[in-house]
Amino acid sequence: MMYPRLKLARNLLKDDGVISIHIDEHEYSNLEKLLNEIFGEENNLGTIIWDKRNPKGDAKGIAYQHEQIIFFAKNKQSFLTDNEFKRPKENALKIIEKAEKLIKKGGGANDKVRKEFKDWIKSQDFSGGEKAYSFIDDNGDVYRPVSMAWPNKKQAPDDYKIPLIHPVTKKPCPVPDKGWRNPSKTMEKLLKEGLILFGKDETTQPNRKYLLKDNMEENVPSLLYFGGSDDDLLKNLDVIFDTPKVVDVAKKIMIPIVKQNDIVIDFFAGSSTTAHAVMDLNVEDNFSRRYVMVQLPEPINESHEAFSKGYRFITEISKKRIQNVSSKLKAEYPDKVKDLDLGFKVFKL
Repeated sequence: MMYPRLKLARNLLKDDGVISIHIDEHEYSNLEKLLNEIFGEENNLGTIIWDKRNPKGDAKGIAYQHEQIIFFAKNKQSFLTDNEFKRPKENALKIIEKAEKLIKKGGGANDKVRKEFKDWIKSQDFSGGEKAYSFIDDNGDVYRPVSMAWPNKKQAPDDYKIPLIHPVTKKPCPVPDKGWRNPSKTMEKLLKEGLILFGKDETTQPNRKYLLKDNMEENVPSLLYFGGSDDDLLKNLDVIFDTPKVVDVAKKIMIPIVKQNDIVIDFFAGSSTTAHAVMDLNVEDNFSRRYVMVQLPEPINESHEAFSKGYRFITEISKKRIQNVSSKLKAEYPDKVKDLDLGFKVFKL
């Protein structure tokens, strides 16, 4: 069943196109073999582990609480040439907005504001990388200190070993054992831009100041933590469907690979979570992504709740969801959607 669809998917993709596939532990190894054969191992972009935070209760062995989301490009080199394959840094905007709010309330970036901000960061359910941005400089910018040591095993060239002079004591600071990460000209530039952090005196090795506002994007990580569901959302949309995909997860998958005017095709549309995610993203960033949903007219069992609501086929649920999402977005964001096409066409084969 999977092989012909994967073969067709590859033929439909443009040269820098990407396919992403959710799958559980039962068929992952088989899927990867098929993808290696059809797309080529060299076009494997990697796999995201989606931790659902809820282990399966009916497990006979290991209780899996995750799914895999595997990514393959039609041509990896072409994809990486035309796309950055990055995502917005999680919670970055939230962190910056909190800092601005505290600075405004506290009358500037003073010690009291810095302590309050650091305490707030510690209290949040953030990753370690996000929690590292726990400092506010005199300009009110959020930052984190990062080592400037040479990252390779071999020694750096001599130009990478010139000591930095402490601005107060005017004495040279310690140089990392293998040298700095950057040559002397780059170090001078960082110094002029105020992006080097010195200690109280010359005995402390300086660090690089990474401003959060300049690092709002990050590489796509291999772990995705999301344990929520769309039960309330679907109830409000009058959508009745078993095991629907989560809209926020679909959006997180699409953001690094789907750009302006791209077309997203979903071979197993179900309740059209993918279409929902595309419309949401278009409203958020005013892009014009498009979608094609493919779904067999699978009959709904007469005992199912959806049948009592008048639905006879899964395709009817899918269409109804798109209509209701469109109406919801128009009601909630009238200014944003006025130039967006939220309609769709239906073709039956």
